[in-house]
Amino acid sequence: MYSLLATIALLILIFLIGAKQPFIAGLLAVIPIKIIGTALITSETGGRDSLQASVHGMLVGQFAWGFILLGTYLYIRYA
Repeated sequence: MYSLLATIALLILIFLIGAKQPFIAGLLAVIPIKIIGTALITSETGGRDSLQASVHGMLVGQFAWGFILLGTYLYIRYA
């Protein structure tokens, strides 16, 4: 429950920061919500094995989404 409340509070913070500091908002969106939020939720429900599996999934997902984000960034920058 605490992880859900922390995630909602972080989303509100990102919304407020996003208008003035979009780069910082982007960093906040990736780091805390994805890593900390997912780690808290999975460790609360499944323990260490579940946490290890979710971290593995986050690593694979970050690598895959990284190419999509890079392509989007290059398209926006040079289009």
